[in-house]
Amino acid sequence: MRVARLGAFDPMFSRNVLIYFDQERKIAVLDRLARQIEPDGHLVLGAAETVVGLTERFRPHPDRRGPRPPKTFLGHHQLAVY
Repeated sequence: MRVARLGAFDPMFSRNVLIYFDQERKIAVLDRLARQIEPDGHLVLGAAETVVGLTERFRPHPDRRGPRPPKTFLGHHQLAVY
């Protein structure tokens, strides 16, 4: 199934998925997710996962770490890690 048919998403949850892939596959997965997320959307990864060093299309959200994040969101393609 082509994911593009599903449209764009505001939140995307990919918790504990990237940990099973090598670096090349992680980059490919993040690129596909970035194409499907709304410009102000958020990608949620597991605590053991990161986008640092893999892509420029997502960036860590400075206030969105841990189980009780603040209620405000900032900007384009933010990343939240829970």
